[in-house]
Amino acid sequence: FIRRADPAVLTAFACIVLLLFLGSLYSRNFLSPEYLLQQLKVASFLGIIATGMMLVILLGQIDLSLPWVVTVGAMMSSAVAGFGNTGAIFAIPFGMLQVDPDKKMFIFNQEKEMLENAPGFDLDHWPDTNFHKEETYWHFV
Repeated sequence: FIRRADPAVLTAFACIVLLLFLGSLYSRNFLSPEYLLQQLKVASFLGIIATGMMLVILLGQIDLSLPWVVTVGAMMSSAVAGFGNTGAIFAIPFGMLQVDPDKKMFIFNQEKEMLENAPGFDLDHWPDTNFHKEETYWHFV
């Protein structure tokens, strides 16, 4: 078996076993079924994303935006987790953002009053997103 196995696969397997061993030395609960199941739940979304990317590549397309989308989502969720709900949430169309190439960031260059009148929502009152109207608030801005 070992002679037929790929050396890279064996090396990766040995590293996994080593990491599990070192983790079990660090914490008694590291190899418990509850902790391993928790880690699988945390990492499952990466498997779903990787499967989607594999399908995109196999179909002859390439989409380089996925890592950026995941990164922005992680930054936003960690900001909300760290600072809590800081007010209203706005779904701003991507076309209203301007790119600043020097600062490498997006800028939402609108007046404060425009956001105060916008149909924002908070985490307890989500908007109805099942409508398909051409004339929305952002259509007139």
